[in-house]
Amino acid sequence: MKRLNNIYIAIFFLVILLSLFIGYFTRKSIYDLDISNIDKSKYSIEYSLDIYGSNLKNPINNINLVDQNSDLIIKGEFTGNRKIIYGSVESEIKVLSVYKGNIKDKYIYLYEPFNIIDFKNPNQTSNEIKGNISLTNGYNLLKPNHHNILLLNNITDPSTNEVSKKYLNKYKYNNISLSKFSIDDDINYVIFDESTTTTTFDDIKDKDWIFSNKEDLANYLLAKNIILDKYNK
Repeated sequence: MKRLNNIYIAIFFLVILLSLFIGYFTRKSIYDLDISNIDKSKYSIEYSLDIYGSNLKNPINNINLVDQNSDLIIKGEFTGNRKIIYGSVESEIKVLSVYKGNIKDKYIYLYEPFNIIDFKNPNQTSNEIKGNISLTNGYNLLKPNHHNILLLNNITDPSTNEVSKKYLNKYKYNNISLSKFSIDDDINYVIFDESTTTTTFDDIKDKDWIFSNKEDLANYLLAKNIILDKYNK
């Protein structure tokens, strides 16, 4: 009986170790995934047409609040290096100019909202890859070699409301809809409405923004002009 108990205990610990092993490599594969693999995949979009709420309905007041409440405002360029984490991607940003905040780092890391649901390994053939990509507030990922004014906040510890040591040199947007403004050229956008037939991420991967109507586009451009007039001199 004692020998049988020992066998059960050994099997129990073996199962635990196997679970930890599988969990580690699953986590590692998510973190190390190259975003280009997703660009080439045929993902469907999980997308709501009612996405902006009130944050683009009063653009002058809202952009002034975002400006005031941002911890860091920079001119930045996405380097092309990023990795997927849960609920977002961590993107490397080269700091070109600092307009607000006190940093000495030449590179920072930005958490961009980008959520993959029901993700499968991209090494499979394309017709086996199934999943949804959720784009928060119509935001799409930064593109390499593009220059943007970025309005950012530190990542704080909820229990102390202080900057978390774990996330030093890492930032999030103050407001997803009003914190990324291209200074290179006109924005590359698409307007989604009831007649939109786009169904895959491939269809909009090169867009900067997805708007739900022309009014939201006009309000975004008004906010953009305010920021560029102030900082891009």
